[in-house]
Amino acid sequence: MQQQQPRGVSAGVVTAIGALAVLGPFAVDMFIPSLPDLASDLRVGAGTAQLTLTVYLIALGVAQLVAGPVADAFGRRRPLLIGLGAFVLGAVGAAIAPTLGVLLLGRVLQGIGAALALVIANASVRDRAAGAQAGRLFAVIMTIGGFGPVAAPAIGGLVDGVGGWRGVFVLMAVIGLLTAALAWSALGESLAVAERLPFRARAIGTAALTAVRSTSFIVPALALSTAFMFLFVYIGGASFVYQDVFGLEPAAFGIAFAATGLAVVVGASAAGWWMRTAGAGTVAAAGSSVMLAGVVLAGVLTGAGLELAGVMTGMAVAMLGLGAAEPALMTLVMGGGDHALGMRAAVLGALQYLLAAAATPIVGTLLGPDATPWLIAMTVTAALAPLVLGVAAITPRARRARRPAQ
Repeated sequence: MQQQQPRGVSAGVVTAIGALAVLGPFAVDMFIPSLPDLASDLRVGAGTAQLTLTVYLIALGVAQLVAGPVADAFGRRRPLLIGLGAFVLGAVGAAIAPTLGVLLLGRVLQGIGAALALVIANASVRDRAAGAQAGRLFAVIMTIGGFGPVAAPAIGGLVDGVGGWRGVFVLMAVIGLLTAALAWSALGESLAVAERLPFRARAIGTAALTAVRSTSFIVPALALSTAFMFLFVYIGGASFVYQDVFGLEPAAFGIAFAATGLAVVVGASAAGWWMRTAGAGTVAAAGSSVMLAGVVLAGVLTGAGLELAGVMTGMAVAMLGLGAAEPALMTLVMGGGDHALGMRAAVLGALQYLLAAAATPIVGTLLGPDATPWLIAMTVTAALAPLVLGVAAITPRARRARRPAQ
C-alpha cells in the first residue's frame, strides 16, 4: 500500500524527519543480533550484556526531558545538528571501547544524541501540519521508520558476522553522519523566534505539568508507552530466544526478526489510509487489540509444538497491530494543542524509553532454556495498551464526551 506525503510537505522533509525518527530505535535494532557475541567476547552474562541496551534507553528517555525545552527555546535546527554529532561520537567511542565501562559511556552519549533527534522529529511534524494532515504525516514517517526493525537486525547480523559487534558501531557512526547530512540539506528552522519559549525552570515545569494533567495527552501517551514497553520486551529477548533456544545464527536471526518486523510497515501504511475515514481513537483501539491477539496466538502456536514458526506467525500479527496503533496514538498525543510541542514530545519520549529501559533487565532475568517466560512477559505488556484505552473509554468524562448534545 503506497503512502503519499501530505500536501505542502516535501518528500525531502518527510524523508529527513523519518530518518531522525528511526535513528534512535535503529541503534537498538541493529545491535541486538550482536548481544550474544558481545557477551561471549567480554565474558559477561546475558543480563550484563543487556546493560548496553538499558543504559542507552535510560539516556534516551531522560535526555528527552531536557531536549524538549531546549528545542522549544532555541529552535529545532541547531540542537538537532548538535545531537546528531553526539550520536556519531558515541558510536565511535563504543566501537573502540577497551572495556564494558567505556562502551556504556559511548551508549549514553548515543542516547543523548538520539533524544534530541527524536524529540525534534516529532515536534517538527506538528510545526508543519495539524489535525488529519498531521495524522497522515505521522503515518508516512512511521512507515519509513518501520523499515528500521525490518532492515536493522538483518544488516546488524551480517555486519556482526564480518566485523563483530565493533563493526556494528562503526556502521552506526556512518549512518549518523548520513542522517546529519540529510537533515542539514532538507530541514530548515521550523520554529519562529516569536514562538519560542524561555529556557527557565518555571516555564519548563509549567509546560510539563500542563501536558501530564491533560487527559487528551496522558491517556494516549500511556497507551503508546506501554505498547513501546511490549516492543522492547520482544526486542530484549528475541536475540537470545531465536539464537540460543531455536539455534539460529546471527545472520539468520536478523532475517527472521526482519520478517516479523515487516508487518510494522504494513500496519503503519494501513493506518494512514484508515485514519482518513475513521478517527485516530478507533484505529488506536483496533491496532492495540490486534497486537495483544498476536502475542496470544504466538503462545498458543508455540504450545501446540510449532515453536519458531509459531512465534514468528504470532509476532507478525502483533507487529501489524503495533504498526497501526503507533501513528494513531501519536496523532492523539501531539494533537492536543500547538503550544510547547517540544515538551509534549519530550514527556512522551521519556515515558516510552524509561518503560523500555525497565523492561530489558526484567527480560534478562526471565531468559532460560525455553521461550515460555518471555512469551508470558510479552502477553502481560501487550495487554496494557488496550487496558489503558479501555479504562479511559468508560470513565464518566469519556461517556459525557460521547453523549450527543441535547
